Amino acid sequence: MAGILLIWATSGFAQESLLTGSDLAPLEACFEKQLKEAATNNEPVVDQAGLECVGLAVVPCKIKLFATGSIPKSECPNAEYEWWDVKLNQAYKVMMKEAKRADALGKNLSFSEVDSLLKMQRAWIGYRDATCHFSYLQFGGGTLGPTGEAECLLLLTARQTIFLTSYTLRWAERN
Repeated sequence: MAGILLIWATSGFAQESLLTGSDLAPLEACFEKQLKEAATNNEPVVDQAGLECVGLAVVPCKIKLFATGSIPKSECPNAEYEWWDVKLNQAYKVMMKEAKRADALGKNLSFSEVDSLLKMQRAWIGYRDATCHFSYLQFGGGTLGPTGEAECLLLLTARQTIFLTSYTLRWAERN
């Protein structure tokens, strides 16, 4: 499990972002807390608890933009979404590695864990994209559409990240 936690601690979120280390600190601390609790809880509890973390970096970002005279719209939710997306990809890579290992050992002879994981994630991406496009359309294509879409991407990506992460931690506990 320590190896999995190390992967998330050394995040690839090094791209240019509106979020600084101090903006991300509360989000990272919350996510670390959720990681520690995720392996011992059932899915609904993990999913609900993880929602406490969503949006923690948006507020400091908006405060910064207001201070410069800008009116923040989708920039801040997009910036935090990018952070969650990095974490999601890290969790998916860990899950795929474990699924390949399980398939090689023949743990589930009736189906392939790799195929199942791939189908699940592709279906989730389609669901996320369609749901967030619907959210965008609720504003009639107006200026708030991108904000609604960004907030949707942030929420759904964070939830999927927590969902996948909880499985990787459970697998680590079993091995």
